[in-house]
Amino acid sequence: MERDTSATVPRDMSAIPMSLATADAQRFDSSKNANVRRNPERSVQVDGARSGTVDQKAASRGPSKINNGSDIDLAALLAFKAQVSDPLGKLAGNWTAGTPLCHWMGVSCSHRRRRVTAVELPGVPLQGDVSPHLGNLSFLSVLNLTNTSLTGSVPDDIGRLRRLKILDLGHNALSGGVPATIGNLTRLQFLNLQFNLLSGPIPVQLQGLRSLVSMNFGRNGLTGSIPTSLFNNTPLLTYLHIANNSLSGPIPDSIGSLPMLEFLILHYNNLTGLVPQGIFNMSTLRTISIANNSLTGSIPSNKSFRLPILQRFTIAESFLNLAST
Repeated sequence: MERDTSATVPRDMSAIPMSLATADAQRFDSSKNANVRRNPERSVQVDGARSGTVDQKAASRGPSKINNGSDIDLAALLAFKAQVSDPLGKLAGNWTAGTPLCHWMGVSCSHRRRRVTAVELPGVPLQGDVSPHLGNLSFLSVLNLTNTSLTGSVPDDIGRLRRLKILDLGHNALSGGVPATIGNLTRLQFLNLQFNLLSGPIPVQLQGLRSLVSMNFGRNGLTGSIPTSLFNNTPLLTYLHIANNSLSGPIPDSIGSLPMLEFLILHYNNLTGLVPQGIFNMSTLRTISIANNSLTGSIPSNKSFRLPILQRFTIAESFLNLAST
């Protein structure tokens, strides 16, 4: 049976999660977002500066550190370029020694240090692997390589990008497991790995994503149960999409305690057991999609529902043996 997720799966990460959560993200993280380009600059201030005087030894180290940092970014991006075939020559004609690094297509840099803060190439047919050298881009806050014909695995080195806020690798042919190291990215807000060939379990280490607003693993081959502690420390989560996988076991009770959740999309898995009662009392929920699972139990009566802004509730073929109470 063909699994149609067109009604609930955004084509890319920005379609629903980004637009939906913009106001929320600004509210809970406005000060940090406003400073995302300034934070790297603060770290470059020379040690030893006091009352207008600068320690000469520290000052002499400063330019060297800046240059070395830019060189590291350059090497990382050249290594990335070397692992893709770039059939349309998009990078070949622009990512060259004759063009300043910060003027490369899809590359953004901080103003003073000229460190790479974003790599955004959505829709560019790169065709190749994700280079682990991208993990050396220590100031990176945005990595958007959605729909770029990438293959191979998601490198563990992605977990070294401690400043990363947006990771979008959706709509590719990436295989292997979801790296547990992604759980190190405590500033990450948007995680999109939908429409790939990923397999294996959801790493329990992802419970460390305390700034997460949107998680989308839809349309992969993930197996195992959803870790019970996965959402114990994700109070900002607004969008959860892990439909069209092969996940089993119960829906964690912690999902019913997410205070800002608006979209819960779990259809077409092998989930079993009861639906946590807390889910039926979430005042922020707009969409619940749990169809085509093997859930049991009963659906609360209308008098027991407290879902004041619910717009979509799909349970078909999931509650075949259930009776409303």
